[in-house]
Amino acid sequence: IKHEDAMADPAILTTVVGSYPVPDWLVAAPSEQALIDATRVVIDTQENAGVDVVCDGELYRFDINHPETNGMIEYFVRPMGGVRSTLTFDEVHAELYPNWAPDGSKVAFVAAGKGESQVMVLDVNLFSSVKITNMSGADSTRPSFSPDGSRIAFLSNKGMSSVQEFSLWVTDARPGSTARKIGDKVKLPSKGAPSWTPDGKGVIAVVDDPDQSDPIAIFPVDGQRQAPLSPVDGKPARRLTRTQVEALLRDAQGS
Repeated sequence: IKHEDAMADPAILTTVVGSYPVPDWLVAAPSEQALIDATRVVIDTQENAGVDVVCDGELYRFDINHPETNGMIEYFVRPMGGVRSTLTFDEVHAELYPNWAPDGSKVAFVAAGKGESQVMVLDVNLFSSVKITNMSGADSTRPSFSPDGSRIAFLSNKGMSSVQEFSLWVTDARPGSTARKIGDKVKLPSKGAPSWTPDGKGVIAVVDDPDQSDPIAIFPVDGQRQAPLSPVDGKPARRLTRTQVEALLRDAQGS
């Protein structure tokens, strides 16, 4: 090429790292936070080396649940039609009761092991799972996302007098959150999970109270439990004062 042609249309010299070696410490102890840290290290390393165009070196498809494959298998199989892509794999725990987040980005499920079960959340884009509950020696089960996806309601027998008794709990849908009990002694549904009210302010469950015919009740996420729903009109039953009850009894006796 002639010098004058090169000057008229000069080439742009760039360097880029197409595939960066996966750090050994990420493979040894894979987690969502470790993957974020590894990506930052890779980018900082390239910037310090003077690489013109930096990238994550294909770490975005690293599967922390399967570090032995670096996420390559799931990444290329997922777009293929007619090919089943397994979201989770655990040789120790049974994975039960999956529940989609409203935006479809996450799935809450239960990892059931020996002596306890915990609520997990799977990121379907990263193919990585994190533990949401940490109730040692207890069963946490039947998770369901709130309408905005920020919270999870679930049932647990933590602190109950029998492993067959369950209470209603709510926690933020992120690791490290503190779960709160919002309802004591509720029935474990034969299918499905507790239902949220459309506004996300309460959770509907069946109270385990045979003397009251196991009423359906709304348990507010914050505040006092609402009265059981009336079998007549489906609205919360009225709470009567002692004076009102005595008045009703007098009316009944008088009639």
